[in-house]
Amino acid sequence: MPMMTIRLTRKESARVGRLAKKKRVSRSEVVRQGIAALERSERRSALDAMGDAVGVAKGGKRDLSTNPKHMAGFGR
Repeated sequence: MPMMTIRLTRKESARVGRLAKKKRVSRSEVVRQGIAALERSERRSALDAMGDAVGVAKGGKRDLSTNPKHMAGFGR
């Protein structure tokens, strides 16, 4: 496994240590879990979230999002 050196403040280092002790894992594992959690929490676009459903509906107005007349009164 590749090794990486990072710099933490004393407070951050203590927090990592407390979490490791509480979870009964290594400090490295706490950091790995934190990276994974950050990755999961990143916001995805609506297209990313619904990408596999885009284009499956048939019929309807094709210019719904680009034709201003369909948007008249929206948000009022």
